[in-house]
Amino acid sequence: KKPQVMKLNIAYGRQGTVKAFEVTEDQVRKGNIIGKRLGAEVDGAALGDQFEGYVFKLRGGQDTEGFPMMYGVAAPARVSLLLKRGAVGFNAFRARNGERRRKAIRGDIFGEDIAVLNVS
Repeated sequence: KKPQVMKLNIAYGRQGTVKAFEVTEDQVRKGNIIGKRLGAEVDGAALGDQFEGYVFKLRGGQDTEGFPMMYGVAAPARVSLLLKRGAVGFNAFRARNGERRRKAIRGDIFGEDIAVLNVS
């Protein structure tokens, strides 16, 4: 079985740049990231030897089907919520004023099926 590869996006806010890396799922499992919530701080060595000495803050991610994670939803799985215009997972330009729609999003707890991990 080939090891699953997870995409790791590291943002540098001062310059507005993002650097993308690929991390194996085994490294993430060893780092005990699964079960942590958005906003938690993680030692860089948990994501690989090249990040040793850094401390990353978990900012977001997507699951294997592309559904985004959302702050404030305490669930490790996908949930369906009524969202207003401009919320995570709901494009503002596709809605009328005051319109709300039921959209599927991920909770803010990292699970096994996360494919993209955003940190800063």
